[in-house]
Amino acid sequence: MRVQSLLRAGAVVGAAALTLGAVAPASHAERTEVSFFEGIWGLGYDNIVTGVNPDDPLVLFAGVTADEWCDDDKGTTATVRARTKGDTSVETFVDRAPLYVYDAGGLPFFEFSDQYCNGEVTDPEPVAVGMGTIRFRVEFTDGAPPFVTNTVNGSVRTTGGDTWAVNGYQELTFDPGPNPKNISFTIRNQR
Repeated sequence: MRVQSLLRAGAVVGAAALTLGAVAPASHAERTEVSFFEGIWGLGYDNIVTGVNPDDPLVLFAGVTADEWCDDDKGTTATVRARTKGDTSVETFVDRAPLYVYDAGGLPFFEFSDQYCNGEVTDPEPVAVGMGTIRFRVEFTDGAPPFVTNTVNGSVRTTGGDTWAVNGYQELTFDPGPNPKNISFTIRNQR
């Protein structure tokens, strides 16, 4: 299973894109196995689902531009730590990456990214760009759908010269597709 496809499909507001090869659960032994591998990732959030500011719909791409979101082979590369114990595998990473905020034109993240990738939305320009720190975790347990949590915290500078402190948070399961549990994208302050 490729987590990148799983996460890109589930990128509802924070939806996710990550090329992680899911680690098959180990035997029922209690020994913990740890491994590392490189993965390509990208995440997306919006401020519509949580109703933070639905009158000004914005989407945040972390680790990828809107163009890279549409290409599974592009994004930011991170070293992923995979830890397997019994029938549970947890893959995590912490990374620093570029952030891009776009005017969504009234669309939630999923619709905006789908329409952009299908050519229905053309030439969106970022309204702000910057850098942030991403923390990502996906848990695989035999008999349960994958459970994903991630956060992004950083700052972006608008085309008008203002600086925004931004953060995003996401929890979702895949059963079989994305099922958001908690998603948010907020601008904490504007200077």
